[in-house]
Amino acid sequence: EKVYPGLLYATRTLVRLRHWIMVDVFFISTLVAYIKLSSVAKVEFGAAFYLMFVLAVMLIRTSVSIPQHWVYYKIHRMLGRDAVQTASEERICCSRCLYFRGREEATCGVCGADLYDRRPKSLSISTAFLIAAMLLYVPANVLPIMISSNPTTVQINTIFNGIVYMWNDGDKLIAVIIFSASILVPGAKIVLLLVLNISARYGLPAGARTMQRLYRFTESIGKWSMIDIFVIIILMSAFHTYVARVVPGQAAVYFCLVVLLTMLSAYFFDPRLLWDKAHSFEQSANRPSENVPANQPE
Repeated sequence: EKVYPGLLYATRTLVRLRHWIMVDVFFISTLVAYIKLSSVAKVEFGAAFYLMFVLAVMLIRTSVSIPQHWVYYKIHRMLGRDAVQTASEERICCSRCLYFRGREEATCGVCGADLYDRRPKSLSISTAFLIAAMLLYVPANVLPIMISSNPTTVQINTIFNGIVYMWNDGDKLIAVIIFSASILVPGAKIVLLLVLNISARYGLPAGARTMQRLYRFTESIGKWSMIDIFVIIILMSAFHTYVARVVPGQAAVYFCLVVLLTMLSAYFFDPRLLWDKAHSFEQSANRPSENVPANQPE
């Protein structure tokens, strides 16, 4: 087995970037833009479109099917190191590679991530990003997101107006996709993140396992809100002449920030806090009440 220079650092970089893979989102955006463009012009797919589909499938399949802790194990084994340590009170489980490390380590010796029992100020940082996303969500939906023009007319659309226009124009499939990606998903993610942050602070409305699934779902849907932005970018490149032109509106910047901020809010939220809160409630429920008087003999 040959150890290539920089193999460990390249793996660490790729593991951190895997959360930001959006090739599947861009591929769906290309299909949406194709349906929209087909109504006004003749469009044909080139070879790169089909290769992009293969790339998306292979990239996502590789990212999902290869556990990162197994990759780190193989690399450290080739380097002559033993990454496996038994779980104990003196060790901390790394939140990235899932290996147990000694508490004296500031950074994980396996993956190089910061080592901590619980992410420092997790709720404060996650809540701050969430509040910023909620504030920007208003101008993202009120201001124009796309401005299309030709020699006779200029059409200014907000997200909702654009959805209504596409629905009335007969592009109902595109309208449903854009509504789901631009309104339903960001709104749902903001609400779910709000529930998670409140639950981690004050108490869980459901079991810890259910709340953990809710967090995983919230973390996975965030990137799909970028469909609308990718569609606008594709339309901009297709209609950029004196006869027809498409340019982004102010809302496009705010909408991108909303997507980014909600993704960061989910990233900095430590789901282990949900288990801590559930455990503390179980302990308080099993603790005998101090106000109950002892039984007195007759």
